[in-house]
Amino acid sequence: TARKVGVCPRCLKPWRKGHHHEMPMRATLEQRFWKKVEPEPMSGCFIWVGGTNERGYGVIGRGRAGAGLEKAHRVAWMLEKGPIPDRIHILHKCDNPPCVNWRHLFSGTMQDNVDDMMAKGRQVAKRGMDHPFAVLTEEQVRHLRRLYAGGGYSYASIGRMFGISKPQAGAIITCRKWAWLQ
Repeated sequence: TARKVGVCPRCLKPWRKGHHHEMPMRATLEQRFWKKVEPEPMSGCFIWVGGTNERGYGVIGRGRAGAGLEKAHRVAWMLEKGPIPDRIHILHKCDNPPCVNWRHLFSGTMQDNVDDMMAKGRQVAKRGMDHPFAVLTEEQVRHLRRLYAGGGYSYASIGRMFGISKPQAGAIITCRKWAWLQ
């Protein structure tokens, strides 16, 4: 039964100053959570239809204004399994960011998350010129290795030539960096 705004749900009398029943609390996190979930029968996913972040994960307010947001799949886990320990992530078996079906989730560390992404081919490690901090091109790496191999150049002199540090030049020359490039 729907309750009218301003009516006590216990005695059905209007709220007035000094009313003998406590004022009801606003909807709980669990109540708010389930209003934003729609089952998807084909996959078994429970799709979050509320707000999402830039990566497609559902988000829900933790409570009062200013309390911040929580990822919806983490809330699903907490509602079913309880608190999440520090440094533990909640991961998707289904690889569907808006899914909040706790049966599709598992807990793990950051390394577990990385291993899961790599095993499923969802994340390819960026290397070489694709890495966001790359300074050199593949051709420059080959060239500086040839220069060093030819003799007469130190790590420091090669570093200066290519605008990198002496340790960085050494790591590239000894194949600790750009090891895949021969």
